[in-house]
Amino acid sequence: MPREVRSIIFTRDEVLVSLRGYWLHCNDMPKGKLDKFAISSSDPIEIEVIHDAAHPTRDRRLLNEADIAAALLLAGMNQKIPMPRKSERQLKRFGDMIGLAVTIGLNPRSP
Repeated sequence: MPREVRSIIFTRDEVLVSLRGYWLHCNDMPKGKLDKFAISSSDPIEIEVIHDAAHPTRDRRLLNEADIAAALLLAGMNQKIPMPRKSERQLKRFGDMIGLAVTIGLNPRSP
């Protein structure tokens, strides 16, 4: 059976909005203003977020691929972007944007 691959690409601003939505959903919203937001240029993809860098109790987070993918999946569901449950999902870098590659057709039905 052929496989279909969809790429859902998020800009830096959309990634940030997705992370904020994910933090709200998990009841883990960082306090303070966002001071730094950096997407790693190497694999695996990581995102570093720093809130209130001048404050001694600043909130610094290094997010791994699982956290980023969960945030993007939640954002996709909230925007009604169809993503089948039985699919393989992988983060990809598209320049300065992050994409979620969704591969469909992994479990073909027998005739």
